[in-house]
Amino acid sequence: MLNELFKQYTSAVLFVTLISIIELYMKESDLYLPLKTFLESQGYEVKGEVKDCDVLAVRENEEPVIIEFKLTINLSVIIQAVDRLSLSSIVYLGIPKSYKMNRNRKRKVLKLIKMLGLGLIIIDPKLKTGSVDVVVDPKEYKPRQSKPRLQKLLAEFNNRVGDPNL
Repeated sequence: MLNELFKQYTSAVLFVTLISIIELYMKESDLYLPLKTFLESQGYEVKGEVKDCDVLAVRENEEPVIIEFKLTINLSVIIQAVDRLSLSSIVYLGIPKSYKMNRNRKRKVLKLIKMLGLGLIIIDPKLKTGSVDVVVDPKEYKPRQSKPRLQKLLAEFNNRVGDPNL
């Protein structure tokens, strides 16, 4: 019995390790074909590595769509995408589905992406045909004002005596 449990455990660990190794060797270019197929099905002409853009998609008489691939979301890809906004207002970050974030970080990252006017696409290159999920479309960010939070902030400001930083 114990021997059988050990075999199941080691095969599960081996499987998870194998998946991690496969993901470790994933390249940004692995995300290209599923995205290209997805965009072409919507009538775009798609080309990769145009100037400094990972993907450029053009449809007749429309603003071009720029997608920047990264295997993780980090400050460099955010800066890179913001830089692309000088070329087009339709800029997406493209990341693999295997990239995991906890719920709190995901919520904050999505908020930042929206605030910057960027979009987010999740790509699963593992499936035979690939899978593309547009999570956020780029658009102008208009934050909702919170009157209760503002009132609490101003109330605390008015109730403080002196300046605690001095």
